Order: sequence, then structure tokens, then C-alpha cells
Amino acid sequence: MTDNLMRKKIILIALGAAIFASCQNTLNTDVYKDFFQIPLSELREDSLTVDISVEYPKGSDDASLMLYSNILDCVFGSGWATDLVIDSVALYYRNSILDEYMGEYLPSAADTSVHMNMSWETRIEAHFLSDWNEYHRYEENIYEYRGGAHGIDGYVCHIFDTATGKRVEEHQFFKDGYEEPVSKLILAHLLSDILPPLKNDGFDVEELEQIFSEANGVWVNGVFLPSSTGVTWFFQPYEIAPYAFGIISVTVPWEELQEWVRI
Repeated sequence: MTDNLMRKKIILIALGAAIFASCQNTLNTDVYKDFFQIPLSELREDSLTVDISVEYPKGSDDASLMLYSNILDCVFGSGWATDLVIDSVALYYRNSILDEYMGEYLPSAADTSVHMNMSWETRIEAHFLSDWNEYHRYEENIYEYRGGAHGIDGYVCHIFDTATGKRVEEHQFFKDGYEEPVSKLILAHLLSDILPPLKNDGFDVEELEQIFSEANGVWVNGVFLPSSTGVTWFFQPYEIAPYAFGIISVTVPWEELQEWVRI
């Protein structure tokens, strides 16, 4: 990893710590952990690794049960044929990865003419952040490797109504018609807040600057997180920039958003 890329990652971590500072939540929670690794052959270096850590609520009231169900859907996806017990859902999730892997691995392993390394990794670390106003905030840090030069990091965040446990989507948090004006605010802060520090760190941002400046599309993407300073949007690698720029986050202050938020 280059020094510039390392500095950028440190800046993003520091930014995240500042965004997430708020009052603590009072949820009663537990953490489900699963680490699963299998080598596929003694004669090869291939392996499959699944490493999961998921914090979830333990309450038995309606709001906690709704929150619990939504957490499972957010982390593992919906539609699993289980009784919504996290151990069962996680096992189905793990086995689906194993099935997918074996479908890719077995044909390549049978071809002895080419030596291929078919190792895969899936890592998920998901937990609650401190509450903000009447919302529970939750984040997922994800890493996936499916072969090639590098894996992909991902970051997903969710907010839930503390009274009901229901997930609050972006279109519910903002007023009707927010997409275009809020997108313009996001783009303005990408140009003013994100590009200059990258340029100062030695990154060649000329192409990125041109892409941002010429873009007229919708920048709201549903991956948003409110905090005391404003609302932060997160963009995954390749979503708006090349892989080297990693996960890009941009914050729009409350004073610029007050016309469009429902709170």
C-alpha cells in the first residue's frame, strides 16, 4: 500500500470517528460470531474463509423484535427458509457461499493443466453505532475476495426508528423531491471537500475532477448516515471513482439540508 493511500485511509477513519460521535444507545444486545475456514486440497493452496461478527438486539418487545428481523435482512439478506434465529440464518448464508464457491472451484480443480489459486474470503463486521435523535444507527464493514489482484472493501449503514424498530429508507428521511437538490449539494461537497485533500496528498485527481464536474446525475444512493454535523453519504470502490480511492464519504451540513429533511 502506498503512503498516499495509507494516509487517505487514515483520514477516512478519522472522519468516520468524528461523524459517529454522539450519545450512547441503551439497547440490550449480543454478538453472533462465526469463523469458518476450509482448505480445499492438500496439493493446492486454495481455501474458503467466512468470518462473521454481527451485533443484534436481545429484547422481546415488538420494537426489538422488528429491529432484530431487520438486522438479519440487512446483513444476510431476506428469504432464507429459517425460523429467523440468527444462528440458522447465518448458517444458510455461509452454506450459500460454500455452494457458490464449490460451483466455481470444482471445475477449475479438475483442470490439472493450469495451476490456479481459487481462495475466497467473506468478512462481515456489523454493529450498532450510538443512537442519534430517535434513530438507531447500524454499520456493516464488509470485505470480499473472489480471486484476482485484490479484494473489495464495502461499507453499508442503516438507520432504524427507535420506537418501532423499522428501517428508515432515504426517501422516508427526506421530503419528496429531494433527489435533485440534495444531489447538487453532495456534488458540491465532493468538489470542495474531497478532491483538494486528495490532491494535496499527491493523488492525480484531474480525471476525477472532470467526472465530478461534468456529472449531472443523481448522487443520493441510499447509503447515508445522519449525525450531529449533518448527513454523510458513502460511495463504494468503483461506484464514483477508481478502486485506489477506496470508500469515499462526503458530509452535507444540516444548515444546507434543513429544507429537505422531515425531522
